[in-house]
Amino acid sequence: MSSLAEQFNNPIPFQQPQGVLAQVSSSCEMAEVKGQIFMAKQFPENVFQGEQRVLDTCKRPALAQVAMYQYPRGGQRVTGPSIRLAEAIAQKPELPLE
Repeated sequence: MSSLAEQFNNPIPFQQPQGVLAQVSSSCEMAEVKGQIFMAKQFPENVFQGEQRVLDTCKRPALAQVAMYQYPRGGQRVTGPSIRLAEAIAQKPELPLE
């Protein structure tokens, strides 16, 4: 067989980096993921409470003043939800104290 054919018949297996730094980094990432899974199981999100929280937040006059943007472009007015509205919607509620 030619050397090219031998390379395809006997592929070199993929090897993970074996350095100490790589192992520590991998362990830290795995621990972080496990922690996130644990917290998600301990405190599952309630969709209905989340929706009510967003609606209550949007009723605040201070947010209402900055929740939309508008600017002129091409003779028309462009409007839409602002980053402040997105931040209010994305905000996670505080975890319950036990």
